[in-house]
Amino acid sequence: MLDENVNKTFKQLSNPFSTGGGGGHFEAHVQASFVDWVNAGAHVQETVAALSQQLRRYVDENFLEEERRINQLVREIEGKAVAIRNTPPPDWSMEIDG
Repeated sequence: MLDENVNKTFKQLSNPFSTGGGGGHFEAHVQASFVDWVNAGAHVQETVAALSQQLRRYVDENFLEEERRINQLVREIEGKAVAIRNTPPPDWSMEIDG
């Protein structure tokens, strides 16, 4: 008898969904929520893919700019080397050890 009273009180205080009395629409709501979560997950995956692609483009553009700058510096150094090739500075000398 005590068990029946405790069980009855528990069911009155409990959420009907947690005790299995949520009705016929409960399963449909759970399935709809699952579908919503799956769709949201797919959207997150698409967003991550788009952000990754943008980041890759940005890194590639920066790499190309850096490469252009390095090539420009090399050309400047080569130009200066050619300009002083036949006229080295007077205090500059080089000896071979041996």
